[in-house]
Formats: sequence, C-alpha cells, structure tokens
Amino acid sequence: MLYYLGMVKYTIGIDIGGRKNIRGIGCGIGGALDLKKRIILSWSNIKFLDGFNIKNWLKKRFNYEIRIDNDARCFLRGEYLFGAGRGYKNLVGITLGTGVGGGLLLTAK
Repeated sequence: MLYYLGMVKYTIGIDIGGRKNIRGIGCGIGGALDLKKRIILSWSNIKFLDGFNIKNWLKKRFNYEIRIDNDARCFLRGEYLFGAGRGYKNLVGITLGTGVGGGLLLTAK
C-alpha cells in the first residue's frame, strides 16, 4: 500500500512542479465511493484501498482543494466541459478498463 500511495504522491508532485496556477487536485476512482464519508468503498483491482480516505490523505500532502468522484463521471464531465461533448445538452459516456462503467448527463428542460 505504501509503495502505491508513494507513487501517487510522486506523480502528482511531478505534474504540479512549481506551477502557480493550480486550483486543486481531482481524483477519479474506478470503484464505489462514499462521497459523504470521503472513502473508497470498493475498488475492484486495488483491494487494499477499500475503506481508505483518499481525500484526506491527499489533503495532508498537498495544499490544494481535493475533489474525488467516480472515474466515469469525471470522464463524462470533462468531455461535457472541455471535450467532444461541448455544446451538447445530453451525453452518454462509456468507460472500458478493468471493468465497464458509464454515465448519463441530461439537461432538464
């Protein structure tokens, strides 16, 4: 577990570097989350993080706002705001990796 978390810290540290314009860190988790308790409930391919509070762990190591969410929701939101979904009112997103995920973004009118 320590090796894996060390790699997460190292990778984020490289990405941030000395940049001054970073507003926060977003983390897409490919598993079930309890967003109120801020813990990973179940992550199918990284079982040792089940029950782990990744948000607090990141906050203690980096002085930025931390947001966590399901990876499929992060992907869909990113496409809606910045990618191929810009300008559309409704989107469907499918993720394929160690499992299958997806989401719907529907604009109510």
